[in-house]
Amino acid sequence: MFPSQIEACLTEFPAFQPYYFITVDRKNNEDSFDLDVELRAELYTPDVKKQMEYVKPLFSQIVSMVGIKPNIRVLEPYGIERSMGKAKHVLDKRDFSK
Repeated sequence: MFPSQIEACLTEFPAFQPYYFITVDRKNNEDSFDLDVELRAELYTPDVKKQMEYVKPLFSQIVSMVGIKPNIRVLEPYGIERSMGKAKHVLDKRDFSK
């Protein structure tokens, strides 16, 4: 999975801002990833059930493209840090030293 693949998915869904953050982890010998995204301000709601209208199609597209099921979390507008330079999109928490 590459961040550019996630970015490509997000651009297909105009309800989302082009900002995202991926956290990769390893639990029970399986890789997992959390994806933080932002809905456009006019569409944002803290109601998770209402967010699902937008999240489900994005989830399906990501699974289709990368083959891994993300845990998608919708943050409030501007909840993802903006960067002046090259944005950091991934935090890898996996520990391969064990």
